Amino acid sequence: MLVTKSAIRPGSNFNRQGGSIFHQRQQPEPTIYSWICDQLGASPTASWMIGDSQRCDRDGPTAVGIRGFFVDRNSTNGDCPELVTFARKVLATAR
Repeated sequence: MLVTKSAIRPGSNFNRQGGSIFHQRQQPEPTIYSWICDQLGASPTASWMIGDSQRCDRDGPTAVGIRGFFVDRNSTNGDCPELVTFARKVLATAR
C-alpha cells in the first residue's frame, strides 16, 4: 500500500490504482515506485509504503525516496506490527 499523508485522513478518496499489471514492471524494480507516485501526483519523499515484504515494500520504495515500512504481524522483526501503528506514524508527521 502506498499512501501520501492526505490519503489516510478522514474523507480521503483512494481513486487511483497502480501496480505491475499496469506498468509491466515488478517490485522491487525502482521504476514501478516512481511510476505509481507519478500516477498519484505525489512526490516520493512525501509518500509512505507498507507491506509484508521487506524487499518489495520497504527496501524497494526506500531506494527511490519513499518511506517504506515492513509489517510483520507474527514477530517483532517488522517496522510496524500492524496497520494502525503505521497510520499513527504517518499522521504524527503531519502535525
